[in-house]
Amino acid sequence: MRLNTELAQKIVKEARSSLDEHFIIVDTNFRIIASSDPSRVGQFHEGAKTAIEEDRTVVIKPEDVPRLKGVKPGINMPIKHEGEVIGVIGITGNPQDVRPFAELIRRLTELFIKEVVQAEQLESQSRAMEAFVYEWARKDRIDEALINQSEILGFSILKPALVIMGHVSEKEPDVFKRLSASLLRLFRHPIRVIRWSNQRFILFIDAPFYERKSLKARLENAVHCLLNEENLHVTMGVAKEPRAKLIRPSFIEAEVALNSATLDRPVVFYESLTLEILLQDITKENAAAFLKNSWQPVLENGELAETLVTYLKHNLSVSKAAEALHVHVNTLHYRIRRMEELTGLSLRTSEGMASAYLAIRLYEKRHLYS
Repeated sequence: MRLNTELAQKIVKEARSSLDEHFIIVDTNFRIIASSDPSRVGQFHEGAKTAIEEDRTVVIKPEDVPRLKGVKPGINMPIKHEGEVIGVIGITGNPQDVRPFAELIRRLTELFIKEVVQAEQLESQSRAMEAFVYEWARKDRIDEALINQSEILGFSILKPALVIMGHVSEKEPDVFKRLSASLLRLFRHPIRVIRWSNQRFILFIDAPFYERKSLKARLENAVHCLLNEENLHVTMGVAKEPRAKLIRPSFIEAEVALNSATLDRPVVFYESLTLEILLQDITKENAAAFLKNSWQPVLENGELAETLVTYLKHNLSVSKAAEALHVHVNTLHYRIRRMEELTGLSLRTSEGMASAYLAIRLYEKRHLYS
């Protein structure tokens, strides 16, 4: 491993938070690559050269400064990672004053580096898993190479798994980290959370662990906890069944279900869908043309749109819809006539009712160009 400037600056910042002294980080080329005194960055440091070449702590006293290049009084200690010297951390100050803290700072530095390296390795593994899942989801046939790759990653595609696709509304940089940690905590059995795209994620659940009947309640509880504990707004779409090897159908089903989910209905199972399956295949152009020729004037009028939705929700019951809207029955009759005048369609016919329902669903999905 080699120290880079970014990591060295983090080490200096971390060291300064533990001890109010000046610090330097020197690489194996004996150059200062980070310092709490920016003017020293880039300078050659002769004391660090000795510390690295002889693998020992070098104490620089005030009287040593004139004969050594680029140094100040203090203590310089080799930094090791997996037994290899990768640089030097120096504490500037009177050696007698900083000596009690020197070893502690060195150990903290090496621990910090170890944690950074582990985090980078985990991130690298996560990216490798994301790339694999992305490729796997698009395969229409499975070969030995893909099976071997999955085994190397510790994720056998030969075992059935249920695919759940999720969407998180928030866009902060640490959202996926928070989301993943929470989901892993909320589910008692092993799961895998994979970053997908456009604020989406994939949740893999091993087939034997969850019965279908209890899964909905568990997912809805997870959505509830994510909102209350992490302030994350999450929706999920669940594939029809667990599958092994060829997983592409599961991704298609989960995405269709997710596209039908809302914050009011955050968890949707593919098998519960009916009209939504057809809606997924309607292009934006066709949706826009349909709305323009039917209910768009109504849906763009807030009062009439609310009236239409409520009227259909109450199965065309004028009295129940009027009660829900807190208006007189005569007012509702007037609004219905107004909607029929604007569209040329009648809500008293099967064609009118079906087109109104379809228009509402398309308008909710915003299948329109801006």
